Amino acid sequence: MQKTALASFAHLPRTHHDRHVLTSTVDVFGVAHWLLADRAPQPGDARPFDALVVSVHPGGNVELTELSAVRARWPHLDRLPDSGFVVAASRTRRYENADQVQV
Repeated sequence: MQKTALASFAHLPRTHHDRHVLTSTVDVFGVAHWLLADRAPQPGDARPFDALVVSVHPGGNVELTELSAVRARWPHLDRLPDSGFVVAASRTRRYENADQVQV
């Protein structure tokens, strides 16, 4: 059996270090994704905001996807096979009673 690393070396590019990382993930193709916002959501803050998804492919290519009107206090990010994104947010924190999800 041969083992293959999904993302051998993936870091958020320095040009985006001034933004707040809301969440990150690695998809099944080994591409690392970060969901970024200009500021961290504040308690009770339900206003929509613009976000940026920075994707770093295994070869080092960087892809940027701008999202608008995101309403996610504790988001989870996933990439769809057609290159789209799903941002799902629990209405409560991860270890609380999270019986409601917003997509």
